[in-house]
Amino acid sequence: MSYQEIYDVQNIDFLKPFKGFIRNDLYSKSIHSSSGKIFSYEWEMQLLAVVSINKWLKKSAQDIIGCWLPIHHISGWSLLWSSFVSGSLITFGNSLPYITICSLVNTQMYRLRYWGNWMKSHPMVLIGGGSNHFPTIPSSYGATETWAAHMIKQENRSGLLLYKSGKMLSNQEILLRGWVKQFQKGLWIKIGDIGCITQQGVWVVSRLDLAYKRAGKSVFLWQIEEAIQKANDMKVEVVVIAKEDEHMGVKWMAFVNSATWPPLMPKEKYWQPDLVKPMPSYEGIKPLRSYLASIPFSQTN
Repeated sequence: MSYQEIYDVQNIDFLKPFKGFIRNDLYSKSIHSSSGKIFSYEWEMQLLAVVSINKWLKKSAQDIIGCWLPIHHISGWSLLWSSFVSGSLITFGNSLPYITICSLVNTQMYRLRYWGNWMKSHPMVLIGGGSNHFPTIPSSYGATETWAAHMIKQENRSGLLLYKSGKMLSNQEILLRGWVKQFQKGLWIKIGDIGCITQQGVWVVSRLDLAYKRAGKSVFLWQIEEAIQKANDMKVEVVVIAKEDEHMGVKWMAFVNSATWPPLMPKEKYWQPDLVKPMPSYEGIKPLRSYLASIPFSQTN
């Protein structure tokens, strides 16, 4: 499968300039389209594409803006954070079929290896929003972060370790302290943060501590989530899973309305969630949000 064939199948209008793209180790091309500028080029005989999304390009409620990344590049998540400093969201070349609008921010160029036939059998990790075009992704989970982590754990060459807390450590010693949400109905949107169980209930640890350094600046995870939320004009409900309490012997779920973010108590670095429930029994990697909503509170005990 060639680079051209992957996108022709999707019939995406703004990718029409890619038709006729010839893959060879000497060819490079800069394409100007109505959606912005797309750079594609060859590097060490590997086809690379760099594209980013600008949230101000959103022209209608149907346009989806988000961030996407192939599974084997999940250890490069730290590359994403800097994009929010300038108010834009990055998407990568192999992920374009998911996005309806794209534009390149000239200062943000990231290289992405072209996997070719590898794409036929390997799904993508969702780090933003959009439609699911790949039949290889289980419809019951979509591309939730936990499902993606499960896939990563099975891939020996990914070099990633999955921890019970939901944290992942790459072979570059990049600790991903938090999971980025997705906007897809019926699925968990959030994240893997660890809360604190106290006598008052479950308290959510402040996300202000979860900062990523880029070019000498701190980019906080709540800023990233806030940018995605504003770009898609959606109210996001956050689910935080607290660590298991040794004495109570139960795992708790805390629901927080992200419209109140950032926290109103930054000095205390925690705040009380809107709703707390014990984790119910479920099948699969994660229960669906629709399933959680259908369970009376008494049945979760």
